[in-house]
Amino acid sequence: MPGSKGAYENYYASVSNFARPSSYNVADALTATLANPNTLVPRVFTSTANGNDKLTQRNVESGTYVRMKNISLGYNLPVRWISHLAMRGLRVAVNAQNLFTITKYTGFDPEIGPFNYYNSGNPMIINGLDNGRYPNVRMYSVNVLADF
Repeated sequence: MPGSKGAYENYYASVSNFARPSSYNVADALTATLANPNTLVPRVFTSTANGNDKLTQRNVESGTYVRMKNISLGYNLPVRWISHLAMRGLRVAVNAQNLFTITKYTGFDPEIGPFNYYNSGNPMIINGLDNGRYPNVRMYSVNVLADF
């Protein structure tokens, strides 16, 4: 077909459902409405004439969470069990870090840290902005402490 860009023409537009005006004609500028007014995705635009690159509250969500950060379980074996091994004491312990997190937060980790943001070339440190930091790693360890 003449003028066709192939099977993937407007694929991004149809998948992302970003805001699109009902008309791109300059004469309709005062009467144009959104073709999809219920979208949550802002208009795609190559310049920042209307400030689309600024921080907004559009995606603010609750970052409340409950996390089992550290847990440890240890046991000192009775001396009568280990006396034949020529030991005065033996302790066995297991530890777990970042065992689970309960949250409705949709990002990687609700425990976000500071973010370096550059606004018009001026650096700013912003707290509470999720920039996709990696979540905390879950770790397990087993410890044996022998006293001779």
